[in-house]
Amino acid sequence: MEAFSPALARGQYVRAARELQAIATKHHDHPNIAAVPDMMWNIAMQLAARGHHKDAVTVWDLLRIYYPTHPLAQQAAMSVARTYQYNLKRPLMAAEAYLEINASRGGNDLAVQNEIFNIGSALRNEKRWVEALHVLETFADTFPRHRSAGVALTMVGEIHQTNEAWEDAITAYRRVIAEYDNGDWVRQAKWSIAECTINLSQWRQAIAAYRTYITSYPGDGQIGEAERRIGILKDLDRYQALIDEEGQRKAFDAQFQIAEILVAQLGNPVKAIIEYRKVTQNWPASHLADDALFKVGTTYRSIGETDKARQALLAVATNYPTSPWADDALFIIGQMYEDEARQLAAVTRQQSAEMAQDIAQGAAYGEWATGNREELARQREAVRELKAGGRLGEAEMTEARNAAIFSQLNISRAVVLGGKAARQVEALTASQLADRQDKINAALREAVASYERAAKVPTADKADESLLRMAVIYAEQLKDPDQAMETYREIVRQFSGTAVAEDASWRIAQHHERQGEYAQAIEAYDAFLRNYRRSAMASEAQFAIAENYEQLGEWVKAMDAYTNYINNFPDGPKVAKARQQINWIRQYRL
Repeated sequence: MEAFSPALARGQYVRAARELQAIATKHHDHPNIAAVPDMMWNIAMQLAARGHHKDAVTVWDLLRIYYPTHPLAQQAAMSVARTYQYNLKRPLMAAEAYLEINASRGGNDLAVQNEIFNIGSALRNEKRWVEALHVLETFADTFPRHRSAGVALTMVGEIHQTNEAWEDAITAYRRVIAEYDNGDWVRQAKWSIAECTINLSQWRQAIAAYRTYITSYPGDGQIGEAERRIGILKDLDRYQALIDEEGQRKAFDAQFQIAEILVAQLGNPVKAIIEYRKVTQNWPASHLADDALFKVGTTYRSIGETDKARQALLAVATNYPTSPWADDALFIIGQMYEDEARQLAAVTRQQSAEMAQDIAQGAAYGEWATGNREELARQREAVRELKAGGRLGEAEMTEARNAAIFSQLNISRAVVLGGKAARQVEALTASQLADRQDKINAALREAVASYERAAKVPTADKADESLLRMAVIYAEQLKDPDQAMETYREIVRQFSGTAVAEDASWRIAQHHERQGEYAQAIEAYDAFLRNYRRSAMASEAQFAIAENYEQLGEWVKAMDAYTNYINNFPDGPKVAKARQQINWIRQYRL
C-alpha cells in the first residue's frame, strides 16, 4: 500500500495501533494480550523508518499511556523526546518530554538532564531567544544543583544583555552569583554586571562592580582592563555631574563628551548612541546637536543597523539643512543604498536566512518581554490591592496561583512566538530573494536620489563626489548612458580642474569611443589633454586620438597623432606600437 499511497498507509498504521488497543481493552483476558505492546512498538518503528515521525509519536504515546510499566514504555518515551528533538525540530516539546522522563526515573537521570541543557544551549546559539530563555530558565529552576545550572543562568543573562534588557540581565547575573559561589560563570557574571550597569548610566555603581571584580579575582587577566575602565568611569561621572548641575551652560558639551568616551574608550556603540541622542533631544539648538545626530547615524552604520542609520542621517539633512554634515549624511545614505544593492546581488539563501533570523528573533524577544512585564505588573497590582485591603491570606494564595499561571503563560508564549519567528524567517528569506533585480534597481535609484540631494546642498563639499557616483551608477549598473553623460558633463562644467572632473572627462571620451562616435571621442580626448596634461591617463588619451582618426580613415591625422605620442611621451608603454602603426599607414594607406 505504501507504494500506491504513503498517506493512506500512514493512516492505516495508526489505525491498526488504535484498534489493537481497543481490542486489548475489550478482551483484556485474551491469551495473546501480552503481545500488544510489542506489536504497537513495531508499528511505531515502521512509521519512523518511513519518515512518518509525527504518527510514530502518536503510537509511542499510546504505548506509554496504556502500558506504563512495560519495559518498552521507557524506550517509547525516549523515542518521543528524540523524535521531537532531531526529526520534528520541536525543541520545546523535546525538552518537556525529557523532563517527564527524568521525573519517571526518580528525578536524577543526568544524561536526560544534559539533553535538556543541550537543547537550551543550541537554541541560544541559533539566536532563538524566547525559546532558549524558556528552556534554560526551566533547566536552572528544575536542576539547581546540576553542574551546568550556573552556565544556563549565565546564558539567560547574556540573552537579556544581547537584547539590551540591562536590568533583566543584571537580575540573572546576580542570581548566578548568589546561588553559585564558584566556577567561571560567576566570574563572567560579575564582569557582565559592570557592563550592564554602564548601559544604565550608573557610573558609580559600575566603578563599584569593577572594584568587586578586582577584589574577587586579584590575579585575573582582566584586572588591568578593569582598572582602566574605573578611570574612564570616573571621567564619565565628572561629566555627569556637570549635566546634572543646575544652570550649567556647557551641559550639552558634557553630554557629547560622555558619548564620545563611550564609543572611543569603552567600545560601547549601543550606549554611545543613547548618549548622543540626549544631545539632540535635550539641546536641539546647540552647536553640537547636528554633530551628535550625525554620530548617531554613523555609529548605527558601524554596528550594521542600516535602517536606523539611514533614519538618523536623513534627519541630519532635514533638521539641520545648513549643517556642514548635511551633505555628508546624504552622501553616506547613498553609499549605504549602493552597499545594499551589492549585498542583494551577492546574497545566498543561507545569508538571507541568517539576516532574517536576527530580525525575527529580535522582534520575538521584544514581544515576549513586553508580554511578561505586562502580566507581572497585572499580577503584582492584584496582590497589592488584596494586601492593602487586609486580605493577607487571599493575597498569598493569589500570589502562588499567579506564579503557576505565569509559568504556563510563559511556555505558551514561548511556543507561539518561537513558531511565529520561524515563519517570519521563511517569509523574510523568500521576500529577500524574490524579484532580486527589481530590489537591486530600487536600491540604486534610492542611492542616486540621495547623491542628487547631497549635490544640491548649499556650500556642499561632497557635490562633485556625489555627481560622480550618480554618473557611475547610471552608466555601469542602471544602464542609462544618456543620464550618465548628462551627469558627467555637469561635473566637468561645475568642477573643472578637480580630480573628479578629470575622471568625468575621461569617462565622456571613453563613452563616445565605445558608441562608435569617433569624431566626438577625438574632441573629448583633445579636451582631456588640454585640461589634464599631467594626468596619468594623458598618454592613453593621445594614443586614443590616433586610433580614432584611424577609425575615421583620416590617415595623415592619425600619423600626426601617433607622432605626437612618441614625441610627448617617449617613455610611454605604447611607443613601439605607435611606430609600428605609422609604418603600416605609410605602407598601405598613403
